[in-house]
Amino acid sequence: MIKRTSKITRCILPAALLLPTVGALADEYQWELSGHYNQIDTPTTDIDNVSVSGTYYFSPVETRDHPLAEAAFLERESNLSVRHSRIDRSSQDREIVDDFGSYTILGTNATTDRTDISAELYVPGDLFYVGLTARRFDYDSDSPFSSDTTWNASLGLTPVEGLLVYSTFYEDQELDENWNLNAKYVFDHFGPSLAVQANYDYDDFGQDRLALAVDYYIDRTLSVGYQRSEGVGSGPKFINGNQLRIRKFFTDRWSLSGFYQDIGELDGFGVEATVRF
Repeated sequence: MIKRTSKITRCILPAALLLPTVGALADEYQWELSGHYNQIDTPTTDIDNVSVSGTYYFSPVETRDHPLAEAAFLERESNLSVRHSRIDRSSQDREIVDDFGSYTILGTNATTDRTDISAELYVPGDLFYVGLTARRFDYDSDSPFSSDTTWNASLGLTPVEGLLVYSTFYEDQELDENWNLNAKYVFDHFGPSLAVQANYDYDDFGQDRLALAVDYYIDRTLSVGYQRSEGVGSGPKFINGNQLRIRKFFTDRWSLSGFYQDIGELDGFGVEATVRF
C-alpha cells in the first residue's frame, strides 16, 4: 500500500503544485498537462501504471458554453501530444497440481516504459479528421526484447457538429481479418449535455468486440460515466468488462478524475489530475 501511495504521489503531486498558479476562471486554454496512476489486480498479478502527458493545441480552445471536458472535441481543435508511461508488473509464485504431481511457477517482476507521440488534425473545413500515433516500448533487462516501435493512424469524418465517425488502422493490420468502426457524439444543446461513444472491432479469429460508453454532464464541470464492452458472435470468447468514471473541474483550469473497472477476473482503478493554461 505504501509503495502504491508513493507512486500516486509522484504522479499527481507535480500537477497539483501547478494549481495555485492558474486563475479561477478562463474562457480559453492552449496547453493541457496531466498526471495519471492506474492499478490493476488479478488473482496472481499486480500491474501499476504511472504516466504523465502534455497536449498543445495549435489554436486556443474556447470553453465558453461547453462542458469543460469536451471543449476541444466540440471546437475541433488540432493538437500535438506526448505521453510517457512506466508500467510495473509483478506476479506471485503459483503452485500447480496435476496428475503428474505438483510444481511451482516462480513469480516475476518486469518494467516497461512506453512513450506515445500523437497528433490530431481537422483538415479543410473541419470536415475530415486525421489521427497519427507513434508508440515506443522500452523493456527492462530481463526481457528478450530491448525495444519496439509501432504506429497507427485514424481517418474520419465530422459531418455534423458534435459528431466524429472514424476508423483506426494499425501496423501490419490485415483489413480482411481485423477492422474497426468508432463514433463519438456530444449532445450539447437544450439542457444537460451527454457524450456517447460506440466502438465495434471485427476479429476474424475470435469474437468481435462491441463497446458503448455514456458520460452524463450534470453541469459544465461535473460528469459521471459508464462503459460496457462485450464479445459478439462465435469464436474464442472476449472477456466482458465494465467501467464507472467521474470527472470534476474545480475551476476552468484544473480537474480531478477517477474510474473503477472490472474485466473478468481483473479489477482496477485509476486517478488523474489535469491542469490547463
